[in-house]
Amino acid sequence: MIVDLVRIAVGAGSDVRSAVVAAARANGGPIADELDAMERQIVLGARFTHAASDLARRLPAARGLVSTLVSAERYGAPALDGLERLAADLRAAQQREAQRAAQRLSVLMVFPVAGLFLPAFALMSVAPLLAGAFGSLAASFH
Repeated sequence: MIVDLVRIAVGAGSDVRSAVVAAARANGGPIADELDAMERQIVLGARFTHAASDLARRLPAARGLVSTLVSAERYGAPALDGLERLAADLRAAQQREAQRAAQRLSVLMVFPVAGLFLPAFALMSVAPLLAGAFGSLAASFH
């Protein structure tokens, strides 16, 4: 998770800008591309807060990270504390989503289980009983 990478870099002593660049290079993918675009804006003279705000507009999923980083840059708030809270919140949200998916899956699994096991149960238990009953009935007519 990109937030954890930034948090680790800041915790290791990097400034916020260097941490973002390092996390972008280590992560790859579309988020890394957007973070690289933010870094290019800063290199070309944009202020960090302006470039980060542009990132939040382009990538709404990064709003929490951007808010934390902008607060640290603008107000001198400790970035590490905010990043740790953000990372914990994101992990908790992922865990809740995983639990919801598992609950949906358990409900969806009822249909295949009922559709496959019920006929098998009928074939293995009810069919021999019916065959025996019909066999006895047929023998009684001879």
